[in-house]
Amino acid sequence: MSEQIDRNSNNQLGSRRKYIPQVLLSIAIILYVVAIEWWFGWLQIFKAWKHVPILYLIVSLILMQMTYLIRGWRIHDFFLPITRGQGMTCCRIMLIHNLLNNLLPFRSGEISFPLLMRRYFTLSLSYATAGLLLLRILDLQVLLGLGFLILLLLEHSNNLGLWGLMLLWLISPLILLFFTPWLKRFSEQLSTQGRLKNLLEHVLLAMPLHFKSLLRSWLFTLICWLSKIMVFAVVLDWFISLHWWETAAVSIGGELSSVLPIHAPAGLGTYEAAILATGKLLNLSETKALFFAAVQLHLLILISTLFGGLIALCLPAQVQFSDKSETNKNGEKEKID
Repeated sequence: MSEQIDRNSNNQLGSRRKYIPQVLLSIAIILYVVAIEWWFGWLQIFKAWKHVPILYLIVSLILMQMTYLIRGWRIHDFFLPITRGQGMTCCRIMLIHNLLNNLLPFRSGEISFPLLMRRYFTLSLSYATAGLLLLRILDLQVLLGLGFLILLLLEHSNNLGLWGLMLLWLISPLILLFFTPWLKRFSEQLSTQGRLKNLLEHVLLAMPLHFKSLLRSWLFTLICWLSKIMVFAVVLDWFISLHWWETAAVSIGGELSSVLPIHAPAGLGTYEAAILATGKLLNLSETKALFFAAVQLHLLILISTLFGGLIALCLPAQVQFSDKSETNKNGEKEKID
Protein backbone atom coordinates (compact mmCIF):
# COMPACT_ATOMS: atom_id res chain seq x y z
CA MET A 1 0.00 0.00 0.00
CA SER A 2 2.81 2.41 0.91
CA GLU A 3 4.60 1.56 -2.35
CA GLN A 4 1.44 2.46 -4.29
CA ILE A 5 1.21 5.81 -2.45
CA ASP A 6 4.89 6.56 -3.16
CA ARG A 7 4.39 5.68 -6.82
CA ASN A 8 1.37 7.97 -7.09
CA SER A 9 3.20 10.84 -5.37
CA ASN A 10 6.19 10.40 -7.70
CA ASN A 11 3.87 10.45 -10.72
CA GLN A 12 2.22 13.64 -9.47
CA LEU A 13 5.62 15.24 -8.87
CA GLY A 14 6.80 14.26 -12.34
CA SER A 15 3.60 15.65 -13.86
CA ARG A 16 4.14 18.97 -12.06
CA ARG A 17 7.76 19.20 -13.20
CA LYS A 18 6.66 18.61 -16.78
CA TYR A 19 4.72 21.88 -16.73
CA ILE A 20 7.52 23.99 -15.20
CA PRO A 21 8.82 25.28 -18.62
CA GLN A 22 5.29 26.29 -19.65
CA VAL A 23 4.74 28.11 -16.34
CA LEU A 24 8.07 29.95 -16.61
CA LEU A 25 7.32 30.94 -20.20
CA SER A 26 3.84 32.19 -19.24
CA ILE A 27 5.23 34.27 -16.36
CA ALA A 28 7.96 35.73 -18.59
CA ILE A 29 5.45 36.66 -21.30
CA ILE A 30 3.13 38.36 -18.80
CA LEU A 31 5.96 40.34 -17.19
CA TYR A 32 7.32 41.31 -20.60
CA VAL A 33 3.94 42.46 -21.91
CA VAL A 34 3.29 44.52 -18.77
CA ALA A 35 6.76 46.09 -18.81
CA ILE A 36 6.53 47.13 -22.48
CA GLU A 37 3.02 48.51 -21.99
CA TRP A 38 4.20 50.54 -18.99
CA TRP A 39 7.28 51.94 -20.74
CA PHE A 40 6.07 52.50 -24.33
CA GLY A 41 2.58 51.14 -24.85
CA TRP A 42 1.99 48.30 -27.30
CA LEU A 43 -0.01 50.60 -29.58
CA GLN A 44 3.11 52.70 -30.14
CA ILE A 45 5.13 49.52 -30.75
CA PHE A 46 2.81 48.37 -33.51
CA LYS A 47 2.44 51.85 -35.00
CA ALA A 48 6.20 51.93 -35.59
CA TRP A 49 5.87 49.11 -38.12
CA LYS A 50 3.66 51.30 -40.34
CA HIS A 51 6.80 53.15 -41.40
CA VAL A 52 8.45 49.90 -42.57
CA PRO A 53 7.56 48.83 -46.13
CA ILE A 54 6.01 45.37 -46.19
CA LEU A 55 8.56 44.28 -48.81
CA TYR A 56 11.42 45.08 -46.40
CA LEU A 57 9.76 42.98 -43.71
CA ILE A 58 9.26 40.01 -46.05
CA VAL A 59 12.84 40.18 -47.29
CA SER A 60 14.21 40.35 -43.74
CA LEU A 61 12.20 37.28 -42.72
CA ILE A 62 13.45 35.38 -45.77
CA LEU A 63 17.06 36.36 -45.03
CA MET A 64 16.72 35.24 -41.42
CA GLN A 65 15.39 31.86 -42.56
CA MET A 66 18.40 31.59 -44.88
CA THR A 67 20.73 32.07 -41.90
CA TYR A 68 18.93 29.19 -40.16
CA LEU A 69 19.36 27.01 -43.26
CA ILE A 70 23.09 27.83 -43.32
CA ARG A 71 23.28 26.60 -39.74
CA GLY A 72 21.44 23.45 -40.83
CA TRP A 73 24.03 22.80 -43.53
CA ARG A 74 26.75 23.42 -40.94
CA ILE A 75 25.30 20.54 -38.93
CA HIS A 76 25.22 18.43 -42.09
CA ASP A 77 28.89 19.16 -42.76
CA PHE A 78 30.05 18.77 -39.16
CA PHE A 79 28.52 15.33 -38.62
CA LEU A 80 29.65 13.79 -41.92
CA PRO A 81 29.66 11.00 -43.03
CA ILE A 82 26.58 10.05 -40.99
CA THR A 83 24.51 12.94 -42.35
CA ARG A 84 25.55 12.56 -46.00
CA GLY A 85 22.60 13.08 -48.34
CA GLN A 86 20.36 14.31 -45.51
CA GLY A 87 20.78 18.08 -45.79
CA MET A 88 17.07 18.81 -45.49
CA THR A 89 16.82 16.60 -42.40
CA CYS A 90 19.63 18.61 -40.79
CA CYS A 91 17.82 21.85 -41.64
CA ARG A 92 14.65 20.47 -40.07
CA ILE A 93 16.59 19.58 -36.91
CA MET A 94 18.12 23.05 -36.85
CA LEU A 95 14.76 24.84 -37.15
CA ILE A 96 13.09 22.72 -34.43
CA HIS A 97 16.12 23.08 -32.16
CA ASN A 98 16.17 26.85 -32.75
CA LEU A 99 12.46 27.11 -31.91
CA LEU A 100 12.79 25.21 -28.63
CA ASN A 101 16.06 26.90 -27.70
CA ASN A 102 14.60 30.38 -28.17
CA LEU A 103 11.38 29.67 -26.27
CA LEU A 104 12.53 27.55 -23.33
CA PRO A 105 14.39 29.15 -20.39
CA PHE A 106 18.06 28.89 -19.40
CA ARG A 107 19.18 27.14 -22.60
CA SER A 108 17.11 24.06 -21.70
CA GLY A 109 16.12 23.84 -25.37
CA GLU A 110 19.68 22.70 -26.13
CA ILE A 111 18.64 19.26 -24.85
CA SER A 112 16.48 18.87 -27.95
CA PHE A 113 19.49 18.74 -30.28
CA PRO A 114 21.01 15.40 -29.16
CA LEU A 115 17.51 13.93 -28.89
CA LEU A 116 16.69 14.98 -32.46
CA MET A 117 20.04 13.69 -33.75
CA ARG A 118 19.35 10.34 -32.08
CA ARG A 119 15.87 10.21 -33.57
CA TYR A 120 16.84 11.03 -37.15
CA PHE A 121 20.35 9.55 -37.33
CA THR A 122 20.47 7.08 -34.38
CA LEU A 123 23.45 9.14 -33.24
CA SER A 124 24.97 8.61 -29.81
CA LEU A 125 23.56 11.10 -27.31
CA SER A 126 27.02 11.66 -25.84
CA TYR A 127 28.56 12.24 -29.23
CA ALA A 128 25.79 14.61 -30.40
CA THR A 129 26.13 16.60 -27.16
CA ALA A 130 29.91 16.83 -27.57
CA GLY A 131 29.47 18.00 -31.17
CA LEU A 132 26.96 20.66 -30.09
CA LEU A 133 29.39 21.88 -27.44
CA LEU A 134 32.14 22.32 -30.04
CA LEU A 135 29.77 24.17 -32.38
CA ARG A 136 28.79 26.50 -29.52
CA ILE A 137 32.49 27.17 -28.84
CA LEU A 138 32.90 28.17 -32.50
CA ASP A 139 29.79 30.40 -32.21
CA LEU A 140 31.22 32.18 -29.19
CA GLN A 141 34.65 32.52 -30.79
CA VAL A 142 33.25 34.10 -33.96
CA LEU A 143 30.84 36.42 -32.14
CA LEU A 144 33.50 37.72 -29.74
CA GLY A 145 35.94 38.09 -32.62
CA LEU A 146 33.47 40.16 -34.66
CA GLY A 147 32.69 42.31 -31.64
CA PHE A 148 36.38 42.89 -30.91
CA LEU A 149 37.02 43.76 -34.57
CA ILE A 150 34.21 46.35 -34.57
CA LEU A 151 35.58 47.93 -31.38
CA LEU A 152 39.04 48.20 -32.96
CA LEU A 153 37.58 49.82 -36.07
CA LEU A 154 35.39 52.10 -33.97
CA GLU A 155 38.37 53.35 -31.96
CA HIS A 156 40.54 53.66 -35.10
CA SER A 157 43.15 51.78 -33.11
CA ASN A 158 46.74 51.77 -34.40
CA ASN A 159 47.90 49.58 -31.53
CA LEU A 160 49.77 46.67 -33.16
CA GLY A 161 49.46 44.66 -29.94
CA LEU A 162 45.65 44.77 -30.10
CA TRP A 163 45.65 43.82 -33.78
CA GLY A 164 48.07 41.00 -32.98
CA LEU A 165 45.67 39.82 -30.27
CA MET A 166 42.89 39.96 -32.82
CA LEU A 167 44.93 37.78 -35.17
CA LEU A 168 45.61 35.25 -32.42
CA TRP A 169 41.90 35.13 -31.61
CA LEU A 170 41.16 34.60 -35.30
CA ILE A 171 43.34 31.48 -35.47
CA SER A 172 42.44 30.24 -31.96
CA PRO A 173 40.25 27.36 -33.28
CA LEU A 174 43.49 25.74 -34.46
CA ILE A 175 44.10 25.00 -30.77
CA LEU A 176 41.60 22.15 -31.21
CA LEU A 177 43.96 20.44 -33.66
CA PHE A 178 46.93 20.69 -31.29
CA PHE A 179 44.83 19.84 -28.24
CA THR A 180 43.40 16.62 -29.71
CA PRO A 181 46.54 14.39 -29.41
CA TRP A 182 47.06 15.45 -25.78
CA LEU A 183 43.42 14.78 -24.95
CA LYS A 184 43.65 11.38 -26.62
CA ARG A 185 46.71 10.41 -24.57
CA PHE A 186 45.01 11.59 -21.38
CA SER A 187 41.93 9.52 -22.21
CA GLU A 188 44.06 6.42 -22.81
CA GLN A 189 45.74 6.87 -19.43
CA LEU A 190 42.39 6.62 -17.64
CA SER A 191 42.20 3.00 -16.59
CA THR A 192 38.54 2.72 -15.64
CA GLN A 193 35.67 3.09 -18.09
CA GLY A 194 34.00 5.87 -16.12
CA ARG A 195 31.95 8.90 -17.11
CA LEU A 196 35.02 11.09 -17.62
CA LYS A 197 36.65 8.60 -19.98
CA ASN A 198 33.38 8.13 -21.88
CA LEU A 199 32.94 11.92 -22.18
CA LEU A 200 36.50 12.42 -23.42
CA GLU A 201 36.11 9.67 -26.01
CA HIS A 202 32.97 11.29 -27.42
CA VAL A 203 34.55 14.75 -27.45
CA LEU A 204 37.47 13.25 -29.41
CA LEU A 205 35.02 11.69 -31.86
CA ALA A 206 33.32 15.06 -32.35
CA MET A 207 36.50 17.11 -32.78
CA PRO A 208 37.48 18.03 -36.34
CA LEU A 209 40.70 16.07 -36.81
CA HIS A 210 41.91 17.84 -39.94
CA PHE A 211 42.50 21.48 -40.83
CA LYS A 212 40.14 21.26 -43.80
CA SER A 213 37.16 20.05 -41.76
CA LEU A 214 37.84 22.62 -39.03
CA LEU A 215 38.11 25.40 -41.60
CA ARG A 216 34.78 24.40 -43.18
CA SER A 217 33.03 24.45 -39.80
CA TRP A 218 34.56 27.82 -38.95
CA LEU A 219 33.62 29.34 -42.32
CA PHE A 220 30.04 28.08 -42.00
CA THR A 221 29.91 29.71 -38.55
CA LEU A 222 31.39 32.98 -39.82
CA ILE A 223 29.03 33.21 -42.81
CA CYS A 224 26.02 32.46 -40.62
CA TRP A 225 26.82 35.14 -38.03
CA LEU A 226 27.90 37.76 -40.58
CA SER A 227 24.64 37.40 -42.50
CA LYS A 228 22.59 37.37 -39.31
CA ILE A 229 24.28 40.47 -37.85
CA MET A 230 23.86 42.31 -41.17
CA VAL A 231 20.11 41.61 -41.16
CA PHE A 232 19.78 42.68 -37.52
CA ALA A 233 21.76 45.87 -38.14
CA VAL A 234 19.43 46.79 -41.01
CA VAL A 235 16.32 46.12 -38.89
CA LEU A 236 17.66 48.23 -36.01
CA ASP A 237 18.34 51.03 -38.49
CA TRP A 238 14.60 51.14 -39.26
CA PHE A 239 13.88 52.35 -35.73
CA ILE A 240 16.98 54.21 -34.55
CA SER A 241 19.54 56.32 -36.39
CA LEU A 242 23.02 54.92 -35.68
CA HIS A 243 26.22 54.30 -37.60
CA TRP A 244 26.44 50.87 -39.20
CA TRP A 245 29.18 49.70 -36.82
CA GLU A 246 27.09 50.76 -33.83
CA THR A 247 24.04 48.80 -35.00
CA ALA A 248 26.29 45.82 -35.75
CA ALA A 249 27.91 46.06 -32.31
CA VAL A 250 24.63 46.18 -30.37
CA SER A 251 23.31 43.32 -32.51
CA ILE A 252 26.32 41.24 -31.50
CA GLY A 253 25.68 42.15 -27.86
CA GLY A 254 22.12 40.91 -28.13
CA GLU A 255 23.20 37.66 -29.77
CA LEU A 256 25.82 37.02 -27.09
CA SER A 257 22.93 36.82 -24.62
CA SER A 258 21.47 34.00 -26.72
CA VAL A 259 24.76 32.05 -26.82
CA LEU A 260 25.53 32.34 -23.10
CA PRO A 261 23.37 30.42 -20.56
CA ILE A 262 21.77 33.52 -19.05
CA HIS A 263 18.67 34.30 -21.05
CA ALA A 264 15.11 34.21 -19.77
CA PRO A 265 12.31 32.20 -21.44
CA ALA A 266 12.20 33.34 -25.08
CA GLY A 267 14.94 35.81 -24.15
CA LEU A 268 12.25 38.18 -22.91
CA GLY A 269 14.04 41.07 -21.25
CA THR A 270 17.55 39.61 -21.28
CA TYR A 271 17.95 40.18 -25.03
CA GLU A 272 17.02 43.85 -24.71
CA ALA A 273 19.20 44.19 -21.60
CA ALA A 274 22.21 42.86 -23.53
CA ILE A 275 21.64 45.37 -26.33
CA LEU A 276 21.35 48.21 -23.81
CA ALA A 277 24.54 47.09 -22.04
CA THR A 278 26.37 47.11 -25.37
CA GLY A 279 24.98 50.57 -26.07
CA LYS A 280 26.34 51.77 -22.72
CA LEU A 281 29.74 50.32 -23.65
CA LEU A 282 29.64 52.37 -26.86
CA ASN A 283 28.50 55.48 -24.93
CA LEU A 284 25.22 55.68 -26.83
CA SER A 285 23.03 58.28 -25.12
CA GLU A 286 19.68 57.40 -26.76
CA THR A 287 18.84 54.70 -24.23
CA LYS A 288 15.06 54.75 -24.61
CA ALA A 289 15.23 54.81 -28.43
CA LEU A 290 17.72 51.93 -28.39
CA PHE A 291 15.51 49.89 -26.08
CA PHE A 292 12.53 50.60 -28.33
CA ALA A 293 14.51 49.36 -31.35
CA ALA A 294 15.65 46.30 -29.39
CA VAL A 295 12.04 45.38 -28.62
CA GLN A 296 11.14 45.66 -32.31
CA LEU A 297 14.10 43.49 -33.33
CA HIS A 298 13.27 40.91 -30.67
CA LEU A 299 9.68 40.69 -31.87
CA LEU A 300 10.90 40.11 -35.42
CA ILE A 301 13.27 37.37 -34.18
CA LEU A 302 10.44 35.60 -32.33
CA ILE A 303 8.20 35.80 -35.41
CA SER A 304 11.01 34.42 -37.56
CA THR A 305 11.60 31.62 -35.05
CA LEU A 306 7.93 30.58 -35.11
CA PHE A 307 7.89 30.85 -38.90
CA GLY A 308 10.96 28.62 -39.03
CA GLY A 309 9.15 26.05 -36.89
CA LEU A 310 6.34 25.96 -39.46
CA ILE A 311 8.86 25.55 -42.28
CA ALA A 312 10.43 22.62 -40.40
CA LEU A 313 7.12 20.74 -40.62
CA CYS A 314 7.24 21.03 -44.42
CA LEU A 315 10.84 19.89 -44.89
CA PRO A 316 11.38 16.23 -45.86
CA ALA A 317 13.11 14.15 -43.21
CA GLN A 318 14.18 10.52 -43.20
CA VAL A 319 14.28 8.70 -39.87
CA GLN A 320 16.90 6.00 -39.49
CA PHE A 321 15.50 3.22 -37.33
CA SER A 322 17.64 1.29 -34.88
CA ASP A 323 16.37 -1.09 -32.22
CA LYS A 324 19.04 -1.23 -29.53
CA SER A 325 22.03 0.77 -30.69
CA GLU A 326 23.17 4.24 -31.64
CA THR A 327 25.70 5.38 -34.20
CA ASN A 328 28.73 7.53 -33.63
CA LYS A 329 30.69 9.53 -36.20
CA ASN A 330 32.91 6.58 -37.12
CA GLY A 331 29.88 4.52 -38.01
CA GLU A 332 30.32 2.29 -34.97
CA LYS A 333 27.33 1.03 -32.99
CA GLU A 334 26.90 1.78 -29.29
CA LYS A 335 24.40 0.29 -26.88
CA ILE A 336 21.67 2.62 -25.68
CA ASP A 337 21.67 3.04 -21.91
